[in-house]
Amino acid sequence: MKNKVIVEYKFQNKIDQEFKDIGVLFSNGMVMVADASGEVSLYTAYPSQNEGCVMVDLDDDGQDLLSEQPELLVNLIIQ
Repeated sequence: MKNKVIVEYKFQNKIDQEFKDIGVLFSNGMVMVADASGEVSLYTAYPSQNEGCVMVDLDDDGQDLLSEQPELLVNLIIQ
């Protein structure tokens, strides 16, 4: 299952409410994000206190998963 969500980012232990992106949340807990410049990234998503949102924790494990495993995107699309 896939859901459209708003992605919030935690950085330096704070969530900037003005910096958000649109993403697709997959059932395995990954979120695909398309930013304002059109770049696509894949992160581990965490629950947010805000309805319809997920959080990406850039302080802890906010590495773009596609940077080391680009085939993840293809695998998520064909599931």
